[in-house]
Amino acid sequence: MKTTIDIQTILDACNGVIGITCSDLARDLGCKRNTISMRLTRLVKQGRLIMAQRFSGGSPRYFSDPMFAAAAKFLSQELAANTRTDVLPQEAVTITPHTVTVQVRSEE
Repeated sequence: MKTTIDIQTILDACNGVIGITCSDLARDLGCKRNTISMRLTRLVKQGRLIMAQRFSGGSPRYFSDPMFAAAAKFLSQELAANTRTDVLPQEAVTITPHTVTVQVRSEE
């Protein structure tokens, strides 16, 4: 029995911060990896999905949100070039709120 997978279902599945791999998508949708791979390739060529490859290899991730894809590509480039500049502070930062006055209201 052949099941039809809606394009919007694929786009919704790829709409996360970390994206999704082809294998994970095939498992989640209950279809063969080859079938979903061809659909993903076609959606990338149409510009509806963006593929981001990690610098260390591994499975590429597919994103339907261009902002998440751009962030993933930028992070991968920084990690590959070892140019991360964010440094953790030496001491923990403490935030002290202003004095708060608590008022209890009783309803009579």
